[in-house]
Amino acid sequence: MSEPPPGGSWLHSFGRDPNGRLFTLNGALLRKMTTFDRGFYERLLADIAARPTLRERLVGTALRPPGLPGDAAVLEHERIAPKLYPSEWSTEMFRDAALAHVEVHAELARSGYGLQDAHPWNILFEHCEPRFVDFGSFLPAASAPSPRGLLREYLDFMVYPLALMARGRGEKARRYLYVSSPPLELRDLLGHLGPFDGPAFLLSRLRHEAAARVSLPSLLRSLGRHIRAARIPTPLTQWTGYHAAEFKSEPRHWHDKQRLVK
Repeated sequence: MSEPPPGGSWLHSFGRDPNGRLFTLNGALLRKMTTFDRGFYERLLADIAARPTLRERLVGTALRPPGLPGDAAVLEHERIAPKLYPSEWSTEMFRDAALAHVEVHAELARSGYGLQDAHPWNILFEHCEPRFVDFGSFLPAASAPSPRGLLREYLDFMVYPLALMARGRGEKARRYLYVSSPPLELRDLLGHLGPFDGPAFLLSRLRHEAAARVSLPSLLRSLGRHIRAARIPTPLTQWTGYHAAEFKSEPRHWHDKQRLVK
């Protein structure tokens, strides 16, 4: 894939996806696939259409008619703008994105598919809703990495950063996410959690590891429960309570802005 299709332009990507690459052509956002044939994506898109969770959580995607010589398949995606990356998300957005990733993964597994990785960069937000966008990550279940291999990525890039965010250390988590190499390690995380939260977190990790030894669905259920239980702290900034005193006055003394906000 050294040359883009005629008239098209490759889009920058963070890595080299062996299964496909994004490009633009006449204003359309396309993904040139190289690993699987058109039949694979026809079946995949039909299964997506039949499953409400996948329809809601995946970016709108269609299979383009054959037209580029030598292509296995070309997918067309709906555009999502603006693009916000994990280091820019709020804690609640990060939790929603991690949970969406787990839900998509679980629903794919029920249909006989897997994912080649477990990264929050597979998610973009369309308005307030997380959408899984990386169709290059989809594989037949038999070709997907083991649950134990995927657990490491879920921990490094989702569970560990969320644990920091849930304890009011969002800036540290976002610095790890912005750089991402090396990812946030367990020893770094435990240094931020302290003597009480640290042991509890280690116990939850042991539960995830035990679930991964059972099966992928078992692991995803364990991760889903953990992510749903994450606390979302109220951030304290210099603006916290900025207008609190205004609403202590009698409503008859409120100005127009107070009435509209209330």
